[in-house]
Amino acid sequence: ADFSLISSLCHPADRDSFEQAIADSAAALEPWNWEGRIVTPSGKLKWVQGFSRPEQQENGGLLWDGVLVDITDRKQVEQNLRESEARYRAMLDASPDLMFRLSRNGRYLDFKGNAASAHVPREAIVGHYLHDVITADVAEMFWHEIQQTLASSELRTCEYSLPEATGLRDYEARIVVSGEDEVLTVVQDVTDRKRVEKELRDSEDRLQSFFNATFETVIIHDFGKIIDVNPAAEQLLGYSTTEMIGMPVMDLVAPSYREAVRRTWQSLTSPDQPYEYEAMGVTKDGTYFFAAVCAKAIHYKGRSVRVAGVRNITERKRTEAAIRQSEARNRALVNAIPDLMFRIGRDGTYLDCKAERDGDVLLPPSQLIGKTVYEVLPPDLAQQRMHYVEQALKTGKIQLFEYQLRLTHNRASQLYRQLTSDQTLSSEVSATRDYEARVVVSGEDEVLAIVRDITERKRVEHQLWASAERDRLLGEIALRIRQSLDLNEILSTAAVEVRYLLQADRVSISHYDANGVSVVVAESVAENVLPTLGSVTDRSIYQEVQTIFERDRVYIVNDTEQTESPPVLKEHYKQYQIKAGIAVPIMPDGQFFGSLVVNQCSSTREWQPFEADLIDRLATQVTIAIQQSQLYQQVQALNAGLEQQVEERTAQLQQKMQELQQLNQLKDEFLNAFSHDLRTPIMGVSLVLKNLLNQSGDIVPITRSIVTRMLQSSEHQLQLINSLLQAHTGETQGIVLHCELMQLGLLTQVILEELEPLVVKNQAMLKNLVPPDLPLVTADPLQLRRVFENLITNALNHNPPGVDLTLSAIVEEEMIRFNFQDNGVGMTQEVSDRLFERYVRGPKSRHSTGIGLGLYLCRQIVTAHGGQIGVYSTPNVGSTFWLTLPLAISSVAQANSQEG
Repeated sequence: ADFSLISSLCHPADRDSFEQAIADSAAALEPWNWEGRIVTPSGKLKWVQGFSRPEQQENGGLLWDGVLVDITDRKQVEQNLRESEARYRAMLDASPDLMFRLSRNGRYLDFKGNAASAHVPREAIVGHYLHDVITADVAEMFWHEIQQTLASSELRTCEYSLPEATGLRDYEARIVVSGEDEVLTVVQDVTDRKRVEKELRDSEDRLQSFFNATFETVIIHDFGKIIDVNPAAEQLLGYSTTEMIGMPVMDLVAPSYREAVRRTWQSLTSPDQPYEYEAMGVTKDGTYFFAAVCAKAIHYKGRSVRVAGVRNITERKRTEAAIRQSEARNRALVNAIPDLMFRIGRDGTYLDCKAERDGDVLLPPSQLIGKTVYEVLPPDLAQQRMHYVEQALKTGKIQLFEYQLRLTHNRASQLYRQLTSDQTLSSEVSATRDYEARVVVSGEDEVLAIVRDITERKRVEHQLWASAERDRLLGEIALRIRQSLDLNEILSTAAVEVRYLLQADRVSISHYDANGVSVVVAESVAENVLPTLGSVTDRSIYQEVQTIFERDRVYIVNDTEQTESPPVLKEHYKQYQIKAGIAVPIMPDGQFFGSLVVNQCSSTREWQPFEADLIDRLATQVTIAIQQSQLYQQVQALNAGLEQQVEERTAQLQQKMQELQQLNQLKDEFLNAFSHDLRTPIMGVSLVLKNLLNQSGDIVPITRSIVTRMLQSSEHQLQLINSLLQAHTGETQGIVLHCELMQLGLLTQVILEELEPLVVKNQAMLKNLVPPDLPLVTADPLQLRRVFENLITNALNHNPPGVDLTLSAIVEEEMIRFNFQDNGVGMTQEVSDRLFERYVRGPKSRHSTGIGLGLYLCRQIVTAHGGQIGVYSTPNVGSTFWLTLPLAISSVAQANSQEG
């Protein structure tokens, strides 16, 4: 330690004692302890207490380690105590308390004090007894206290109340032995103190009630341990009061915030200094929350502690973050909006301005703010703006209006200077801009005006209006042109309408024949303009026209004398006094018919783009009208063949009638087959039952074979009825499937094993070429079993004995394809196409009683699975029935899973 620095800071009166203490400690190598005053560089006097311990080093020097503690506050407290003691001594001397000397038997021996404070005169006290002066109960209590004091020789204190004219007064008496068989009693009026104590108790009760009832968490601590908490702390922190009392207060602070809290505590300059901070708290279950802490110093149960109010501000923090984010978004939106923004006061003063560029406003924002709209804008516009400002402030509703402002220079500020100097604006360099303004109340006596330049929008709107107007006129002209189907009338109407619309001198329509010779077939001309109707031009002009239209869809000439043109056209212009013109081709069905030509003969003309577009579109309408006329001619020609078409249609209707007859025949066959199939087993069962009834006796013997045949007949009937019901249900409601992942190779093997007896019975050969490792499908095994059994039994029943059957399967395009191939009798394409329809039976069936539902049900089942079914067949060669079923997992996914 550098004691020279400390010595230089010592108060002159304490420097010698400091240096002597250092010397004594160094000589004895004993710990050093010193108290004294220092003067800080800022001139502030402080009391400090130093603790240090010298340690001998190998080099013979001394190493001091220790601390200096600021005890200014403690010294101040000691000084205050001394001053307080002096004050208390003076107060005792000046005390108005009454003093009495009393004998053992309760007789007043002496009285000292302010007589004015006694409730009876002095002469009524000295020489009298307690019972003579005070009430009996108080006198009895006093006499008892005197006896106790004399017996114990200790100070006795008692309190009592005496009635007075002003009411009941409270007193406190201190009794001490003052001599043999006598005591000294000091009596103090404590009425006010009792009242204050009661008020304090009431106040403490109220504070305790508030402490317990407040929603804000309150923690009393000494910077180390928690001393007390209120019930709200339990709700916030999750600990019980018992758990929290004695807990380190820092355990309630999130680890990442503890150092910051310690720094806050360490920054306190006095024990009584209040502090506030925000930190992250942690509950018993580890939940973090934001807390605002406000703490003050109090004396609690005889010690100086801190009472800290803790408020959960997590929601407020979220709200503040949301507000900041919202403000950032709004600020970004405002900055991104290219519109001008002005804050304007009720009196028209510009309060603020936002513009992307200074040139967007009449004045730079720095010069604009503080001026009024009357100083900046033209008078009529300023008056208009102030009207909407007043309306917005009056109604509180947004005000929307449009206006125009004429700018005459590149920078709007130059316009302002001209306005303020009354200079005349030059119309030659002026440019009018359109603006839209929205005025909304933004504060007390102020509005926000958002101004958008809508010049481009207005221009587009005008163009759209003009385009719509041209479209309307074009529609009317097109309607008049296309009202007739006569070609000559169409062309004449077109020429008249185009000239009227464009106010041209001449409009003509030329037609070119196959040899390239053109004739003006329709024309409309103004007065004193040379007509060209019927004029003929040779092939030389045709070649030039073709070249022009191959290069330009619309040929425009604003000035024939200034435009480079072929000599033949130059001669044509001169001959017919043409000064300007537009020409477009007429090409119905892509074939060159002729041209629509507009001429200006009185003067040159600067043709506008919309005029060129209009001529082009009118030429299209003329083309359509020509096509309609040509179509009309074609319709006339087609009428001649209408009777032939009627005859053909009649033949088609007759064919449909034959098909209906075939359907009726099919229905009759189905009803006959169905009734036969139901009647046969019923007749068999009925015959058996009649034979049994004809036997004598009550008990009729019946063999198992008879029962079996009866059961088979019943099952056959039930199967027929079920097939019919299933076909109807499948048609109306769809097939109900109970799907599961399954391996078709295994299902096929099981079905073939079960059908083995039927195959043997039909002397057939069955080959199973279905791979055992087919991919999985999602299907209903019972329904698929019906399909497979039906296809196999169908092949056996509709072919002679000895047929060869082959069952195979392959995977293609995410589907499994099954083939059921036989070398039987086959069938025609007509039969194959209708084989899967309801009630259609296979040809040459050995069992003519079938009702034609088997293959129909097969198609319903396969379709319900997402597959298809069909047949390829050649008569006397055989048939191949095929069906497809979708894979449960795509082949790509299976390949990826196998690679993984």
